[in-house]
Amino acid sequence: MAGELKSTGPAGPIILSVFGAVWAILGLNFSGLSAAMWLGPIAISVMLILIVIWRSRGLTPPLPEEGKRIAKLVGIWSGVEGVAIFVSINLCVSFGSPNLILAAICLMVGLHFLPLARWLPVPLYYLSGALLSALGIAGLLASNLVSPSLVAFGAALILWITVVRILT
Repeated sequence: MAGELKSTGPAGPIILSVFGAVWAILGLNFSGLSAAMWLGPIAISVMLILIVIWRSRGLTPPLPEEGKRIAKLVGIWSGVEGVAIFVSINLCVSFGSPNLILAAICLMVGLHFLPLARWLPVPLYYLSGALLSALGIAGLLASNLVSPSLVAFGAALILWITVVRILT
């Protein structure tokens, strides 16, 4: 995995760190815990971002055409992910199951990692995508066992562990 940071550059792990905090904060909100608890996930993400920046020093940036290819690829799949999330949320609400929204989003986020794993390429994203997808499916199929807060905390951990693996 040592070459992963070179492959991804700092942008990927920074984005994963930020969304790790977002998922953790959603988990805290669904758990009914105080907003003061947000400081924990924010601190974890800030620490990871600082490490990513520090470890990225001296890396050669991609050539402009490679940067454009990566931006286009990420843009396309993030757009597809956004539409899928929008549709998923509306389906959950239409079927009277708003408690399934986070699980549906988690599944869509997981699926969005798979083409990125192939075309960036970052093989670690296959595992991250599979774990996020499995967590989302578990939340959809076993919502009595896998609560929205568990989905959110699980997604945060998967993203943060992905960042740590990229850094090691």
